[in-house]
This record gives sequence, C-alpha cells and structure tokens, in this order.
Amino acid sequence: MKKGYRALYFPRDCYYNIEVLMDNSDAAFSHVVAAYYAGMGSIGDSHNLITKEFGPRIRLVSILTDAPIPPDDMQESNICIHCGKCLKKCPAQCFTENNGGIYAMDKERCTRHHLRIKNEHHWPCGICTSVCPVGDDLKKYRGVEVVTAAGVEHCQKHGS
Repeated sequence: MKKGYRALYFPRDCYYNIEVLMDNSDAAFSHVVAAYYAGMGSIGDSHNLITKEFGPRIRLVSILTDAPIPPDDMQESNICIHCGKCLKKCPAQCFTENNGGIYAMDKERCTRHHLRIKNEHHWPCGICTSVCPVGDDLKKYRGVEVVTAAGVEHCQKHGS
C-alpha cells in the first residue's frame, strides 16, 4: 500500500490440505496459466510451466495487484520438446497421450498418489519435473552422475 496500490499474495500451496482436491480437483486459480499469460514460459505436456532457463524446475506464487504493470510478451513457441519422459516416468501413470497436444491428465489419480506419498513423508512427487530434459540449468550437470555416494550419505545424515 506504500504507493497506493493493492496487492494480494497468493501462495503456491493455497489449499493447506491436498485432500480437498479429492472432492473437487479443479483449482481455484492456476499459477501455471497465470505465468504463461505473463510471458514466463510455455505449458508443457506435463501441465507444468516450462521455462528456457529452468525447464519445469521452478516454484510459482502469484501476486494479484491493481498496480499498472506493463505486460511482457507471451512465449511464442512451445518450449516443451515432447520427449515423453514425463508420460513414461509418472509413478501414478496419470498422463495419457492426447492427439499430439498436451497430455490428458487424471488429476484424481495424481492427487491420490500425492496423498499416499505425503502420508509416507515423501512429498511432493515431482517426477515429471525431475525427468524433464529442458532448461539451461541442466547444462552444468550433463554427463555428471545424478546420484552419488556422497549425496546418498548426505541425505542419510540430514534427511531429505
């Protein structure tokens, strides 16, 4: 309110309990769609926002405001390379091919999987983001072993 404009912070996990999505899996607000229209990236087959810099490995929050902010240009090309890794590696098998478009997603199946792993203290899933090969951030890791003995030891000592 310092400059006279109103703003409302809309957190990433605004449900506070993922179980509410079992009753109605439709989101009240989509950070992914908002970010797409804000020109931050394109929507990938996995329904995640894909950016050139980080692929889908981002966390989104939104701030709704009445401040006059000039819009950025929308991403003209689709950054998703349609490699199928998210479809093949999804442990919940919630994606199905959709005539060459963004995969159809069984939101209830995805939510049930998240509830299960949340109760096992392993959530969020994130497999669809971790297998995605898109993003400049991965350049420094190409050819590097993903799971190392030192990494396993660190996780065993400190939890993760």
